[in-house]
Amino acid sequence: YLTGSNSFADIIKQIKISGNENISKETIEVFADIKLNDEINEKSINEIIKKIYATSYFSDVSVNFDNQVLFISVKENPIISSITIKGIKAKKFTEQIKENLSLKERTSFVENKYLTDINIIKSSFRHVGYYFIEVKSFKKENDNNTIDLIYEIDLGEKALIKKIAFSGNKFFKDRKLKNIIVSEESKPWKFISSKKYLNEKNVELDKRLLLNYFRNKGFYNAVVLSSNATFGDDNSFLLTYNIESGKRYKIRKIIIDTTGEVKKEYFEKLNKDIKKIENKYYSFTKVKKI
Repeated sequence: YLTGSNSFADIIKQIKISGNENISKETIEVFADIKLNDEINEKSINEIIKKIYATSYFSDVSVNFDNQVLFISVKENPIISSITIKGIKAKKFTEQIKENLSLKERTSFVENKYLTDINIIKSSFRHVGYYFIEVKSFKKENDNNTIDLIYEIDLGEKALIKKIAFSGNKFFKDRKLKNIIVSEESKPWKFISSKKYLNEKNVELDKRLLLNYFRNKGFYNAVVLSSNATFGDDNSFLLTYNIESGKRYKIRKIIIDTTGEVKKEYFEKLNKDIKKIENKYYSFTKVKKI
């Protein structure tokens, strides 16, 4: 805010910064995008506050201007000294977790990013079947305005797929559609397969495979409406795909429309391939090949 009689635009002749410990005065001036002899008014002071806050390095910022002196007072967020991952033995996994976190070592601690990172850890493991994961987090504050972050992870058991079902206007039998997708039902003899665990990436792949299959079998307007995993009492899931196949179409005729200098005879060598798919059920793959 502006103080004294300087409620109109004025010139900065001196900059005084206080409260900074780890971040230099010069760096804060860069953050604020100010320098000596800049013009200043009420609007530009508000912009200075916004720009400094936007860096995420500070938990509190106050700015005022008096007698051509710009006063900036800040309170720094603590610096993250270390991040420790407990409960995961493989070093490659702990390193991968750290890479995915929004908070990094030797950067400023921001509370909302800290809460987001807990969800990032949970989500990354749910993608590979650990739906029962629990994450506990701890903050250890040190004397030098630094902080240590500790995440304790209990993966729990992997989520098994007990049954896969298909609903809607699906045309084909479930047995046939199960052979199209990569996800598998958990059976005693499938003790090696990882496809029996609920995996969000596999589910998305399943949806694409189902859609491609239907469009290659004549169902031009087919849609995989949704996928749904329902949790049962025995710690396993029912995985359901809702499909709308729509009408089944045949290719009546393929016409190559040429214009300008492009001559139709250039495409005569395709006639044999075209005849093979005319009067047959529409296939996205075969049309694309032509």
